[in-house]
Amino acid sequence: MANVNTQTNLKLFVTPECPYCKRMGELLGEFVVLNKNINLSIVNVFNFPEIIEKYDIEAVPTLIINEEYKLIGFHEESLLCMHILSSLNKLYE
Repeated sequence: MANVNTQTNLKLFVTPECPYCKRMGELLGEFVVLNKNINLSIVNVFNFPEIIEKYDIEAVPTLIINEEYKLIGFHEESLLCMHILSSLNKLYE
């Protein structure tokens, strides 16, 4: 993730009691520390029902990448990186 050279906006939808949400937030937080081009917003689904409807969130954790791609469920670091990089490649082809 250190090699991402385009502005990348991530929105992670979570609930406070979800252990998978917490772990995914930690992993994505590490990406933000590694690269200033990666921005992360964490949204508690209980606090923002209008945003949940806008993004059609049905499960947590759900990650929205640059308003274009949706990744549902927990993913380990290597698979998470692969999905983010793959979505960036599709955006800029």
